[in-house]
Amino acid sequence: MFYCHLKYLVLRTAVVLVLLVSVASGQVTDLRTRLIRVSSLDLSSETLFLAKFTDQSELFALGRNRQPKEWTLHMGTRTPTFLPCGGGIYSGGILNRSGDRFAVGCEDFTVEVWDLSSGRISVRFPTNRDQTPKGYTVPYLSPDGTRVVVELGEHALLWDTSRNKLIAELSSASSDCHCNRTIYSIEFSPDGGVVAVAFGSMVFLWNTSTGDLISQLIDKSLDHGFDMTDPGTVRNIVFTSDSKTIITGSGIGTAKSWDVKTGNLLQTFKKHRLAITALALSPDDRVLATGSRNQDLKLWDMATGKQLFSLNNRKEVRRISFRPDGARLMSMTSTHVFVWDTSTGLLLEEMPIPEILHTSLSPNWKYFLMPDKKKRTLVLYEYQSK
Repeated sequence: MFYCHLKYLVLRTAVVLVLLVSVASGQVTDLRTRLIRVSSLDLSSETLFLAKFTDQSELFALGRNRQPKEWTLHMGTRTPTFLPCGGGIYSGGILNRSGDRFAVGCEDFTVEVWDLSSGRISVRFPTNRDQTPKGYTVPYLSPDGTRVVVELGEHALLWDTSRNKLIAELSSASSDCHCNRTIYSIEFSPDGGVVAVAFGSMVFLWNTSTGDLISQLIDKSLDHGFDMTDPGTVRNIVFTSDSKTIITGSGIGTAKSWDVKTGNLLQTFKKHRLAITALALSPDDRVLATGSRNQDLKLWDMATGKQLFSLNNRKEVRRISFRPDGARLMSMTSTHVFVWDTSTGLLLEEMPIPEILHTSLSPNWKYFLMPDKKKRTLVLYEYQSK
């Protein structure tokens, strides 16, 4: 309610403001009123490690049992139990988009890829401990799970999991980028044919079948005396649905689109004041959404580079996703979820969340997943989106 007892406001102005506040607040719905509880998963005997949806919107939850040190997979009606890394220390923990392969790095610097349909190891291979300055390995799986890229600090290994064979070592050593050689981002194209690796401010594209370098993403308009994709560190990468275009997001708030085959720069999207923290493309690849540390969410026309909207999220944007019809956009911070109208830029729905790590919206926008820490459960809700 608006209280009009301020000295310097006349009554007429106060009434107008009351009406404006009422209209604005009426446009935003508490998203919790659109959620219907479907089921819950008891976590009283497990420590939740990973909870998300697959690309097919199937629930995937992975918990580590306290005694013994086994992992239980909750996926649909199946709950197989398996023991990665022999029950030892692990790092990573990556699910492929299809939801049938899971990769993990073990403390002895081996990598395991598990077939979740059978609950057995699909492949296990060693990496070079001496070439891993981080002291651990981080695996990344291709959409179909037949390729895995293992990050080893300043280089990576591209592995064929179907034949248990090394395809290539991925490195920036041959380039003239004068960049930070540390890997900051790895992303497979939707068709699995290309993998992009960001070494600091330089991005390289490799063919995942042959290990051949396809292109380096070099912005020729930059006059720094050496090659680079962006003056800022590239921490976010996304491909268009046809795998022909790639978008990079940098630490100085700039996003750029590139032709995958030629490596040519197509468009520059300027810009956020602080680092880009999230990228997403509309289902038709016509609109780019970028979230930043500066708490803003921007929508861009992919063809022209024109900014369509700039939306205030109150905190750093962590995740973004479009509804399958492109009419709505979800953004998530560490404390809230927001739903926006992509045609008007209006905020339609919002709700607080207990934490972001295990909170997610299914790709088909039909379900929400959120933990209930007090009851030690993971709750699945049906989402009635409008």
